Amino acid sequence: MDWFDDAQLEGEIRRMNPAQRHKAAFLALRRLQGPLLGLPMPEEWGIRAEVVAAILQAGSARLDGAVDRDLHRAIEALLSADLFEDGNEVHPEGNEEFQLDVLSAWISLEESLGDMDEETIYDILMRVRQLANATDVVVDQSLSVLEGEGDHRDYILGVGGSLSAYGLGYFGTRNIELEQKCNSAILSFEGDGWGGSEVGREALGLCDEFGQEVLSVLIRTSTF
Repeated sequence: MDWFDDAQLEGEIRRMNPAQRHKAAFLALRRLQGPLLGLPMPEEWGIRAEVVAAILQAGSARLDGAVDRDLHRAIEALLSADLFEDGNEVHPEGNEEFQLDVLSAWISLEESLGDMDEETIYDILMRVRQLANATDVVVDQSLSVLEGEGDHRDYILGVGGSLSAYGLGYFGTRNIELEQKCNSAILSFEGDGWGGSEVGREALGLCDEFGQEVLSVLIRTSTF
């Protein structure tokens, strides 16, 4: 199976309404929230910690696919940082590239609110897949044994079905597993109150746990 041209994911997104697509994109980005909060950003970017916090807070408050003024203001504050000034050339390396990709995905999500077109949501989920796979590259290139590597090998040996057909490492495979679980839960959930429901809390917990695993790897390695 081709993880970057995934008909199954395309079908899931196609069956979703705008509110469901919003939740799918949010949960994908939630899986990278740990690294976004846990890694320091270069001072020359001029991105204040409270701006990032405002994006994450506003981004989790409403998951209905509609235009969100609070998130729009938070993104505007982000785009006013030195990093995004005209003529400012940035050459990110290592974890900086990871952070920029996540922030870019948040910008794309905010811009898509009110429409939530299939292509944008697919691109956001693909970006998260890319970053999960890149984390496996970090592990492979590391000269030291990282915590949990044995458990990760056992996971890959035990994974079956369509997940094994992707042929990815631990983080790439685990991300797709969580993506599929989240999308399935979103499609099957009926009624209001997703965030406060048992299925919603479980999805958030799994995504946060994954994000902490990614953060742990990025902290322990000096290059991305």
